[in-house]
Amino acid sequence: MAHAHLAFELDGFEDPDETVAENINGIHGKALAEYVARELSMLGYTVSDIWPEDHGWDFEASKENRVYLLACCVTLNGNQQLNDSRNEAHITWSRKRSFFDALRGRNALYSEDGSVADLRNIAAKLDAKALPHFDMG
Repeated sequence: MAHAHLAFELDGFEDPDETVAENINGIHGKALAEYVARELSMLGYTVSDIWPEDHGWDFEASKENRVYLLACCVTLNGNQQLNDSRNEAHITWSRKRSFFDALRGRNALYSEDGSVADLRNIAAKLDAKALPHFDMG
């Protein structure tokens, strides 16, 4: 499936105050989005500029005529339920359904194309202590 939500803990990736101020809800995650975008570029993806949204920091990535929307956010001070002081990160990745996919009756969310594996490998490089990740379809 080409839609995933990964949640994990990591150290760092806190944005400077002026960057956080760009986000309407003051959400960290631009540094994480920049990291993910760089890693995707090295895997042959073309990535867009990063922009702030009310849920975090978004950008698009494309490869082989497939387009994905990614959203990244970082919650500081860790997960209180786990009694952990590390930052909690979230990356959501969704494949956009093309016009031709719609004409052919293809569902973009359920066609595996290797992109979710790429995303998991990028998250693993962060030396993260993984929380359970959730694949949503």
